[in-house]
Amino acid sequence: MSWVSGNGIFLNVVLPVDMLLWIATVKAPSGMNLSDTPCWSHMPNGNIQVRSAYRSQLGVQSGPLEPIWKTIQAFKGLPHIKLFLWLLCHEKLLSNEERCHRHIALDARCSICGAEKEMLDHIFKRCPTAFILWSSLI
Repeated sequence: MSWVSGNGIFLNVVLPVDMLLWIATVKAPSGMNLSDTPCWSHMPNGNIQVRSAYRSQLGVQSGPLEPIWKTIQAFKGLPHIKLFLWLLCHEKLLSNEERCHRHIALDARCSICGAEKEMLDHIFKRCPTAFILWSSLI
C-alpha cells in the first residue's frame, strides 16, 4: 500500500506503517462548520512574524514571558541597572572566558580567586570573593 501526501511524498517512506494506520483511523470532526485556515502555531494569534519564524528556526520558545523577564520588565529602579540585569540574563556581559574567545584577553581565569574559567555563573554565584561582595550588596 502506498500513501502519498499532498505534495507527492510517499508517506510510507517517511513514517512507520503503524503510525500511518493510526492516522488513517482518525476521523475528521463532523457536524461542525469548521473550515481550514492557515495558522502559524508559534504565535498565540496565529499570525506569522519574522521574529517568531526566526526563533522557531533557532529552536527558541516564543510565547509568554518567563518570570525572570517579567521581573526585569517591571523593575522600577535605575534604567542602567535594568539594562545590566537584561544583559546578564541574555549572557551578554563579557567574562574573561568570553573576552579570551573574542581575542580581547589572554587569560580566561578569574582574576579574583584564580579559578580556571571566569564565566558569568562563576562571577555571580560561584566565586567565593564575589559571593561575599554580592551578599553584602543585596
